[in-house]
Amino acid sequence: MRRVQIGIDDLSPRPTQSFELWKNVERLIGMGLKIDVFVPFAIVRDGDGPYSILDYPKFMKRLEEISLLPEVALNIHGYHHGWGDSNNDEFLLGDKDSIEERLAKIDGVIEESGLNFKKVFRPPAFRICQDSVDLLVKHNYTHLSLFDGHKSGDHYQKSYSGLDLSKIKVHYCNCAPPHDGLIGLSGDLAITYHFSTFLANKISYEFVEDLMGKLDSSKGFRFEPYHIYET
Repeated sequence: MRRVQIGIDDLSPRPTQSFELWKNVERLIGMGLKIDVFVPFAIVRDGDGPYSILDYPKFMKRLEEISLLPEVALNIHGYHHGWGDSNNDEFLLGDKDSIEERLAKIDGVIEESGLNFKKVFRPPAFRICQDSVDLLVKHNYTHLSLFDGHKSGDHYQKSYSGLDLSKIKVHYCNCAPPHDGLIGLSGDLAITYHFSTFLANKISYEFVEDLMGKLDSSKGFRFEPYHIYET
């Protein structure tokens, strides 16, 4: 029996990063998988934004609907997602005061919306600095999702090696098709995709087909799905 966790990043009100690919998620839910959805609260990409989730009632209603599904957990993926001219690195390059302010804004949105967001944090692009780790602890986050894939894991592990992660539970994603493929299936799987339709790593029909084929119980594969907050 192997444990399998599916995370999907960047669900936001921004067109091409919203619910356009949700039917593919429903297929995963239909085969018994659990889905960790990672939401940036006011995404900015290529200067477009911010798309603050509270400003989009239809999006918020849909978030509420999927949050009621036992197979779905809402998690946190930053505030703007980017820093300066970068579409990523908000929690790697951001200064301490700015990160504190953004985490406080996230807390406020969660309180105002009443949505059941777990205190599970995945930094944009999986990159983070010590100040951000310390502030996550201060804001009562329980889990930090990082990356340890077979192709690029060494790069990430070097960036994490100087961090004190002792005060938060760390969960490692280990594959991100097609960049880091479905590795061997010899152990547990923690897979990440994106809602962004323009990325190679989007949660596409083809990737879902590939995953479902590899998890086919008729071929002897037995798995136990889990959410990150359950670890």
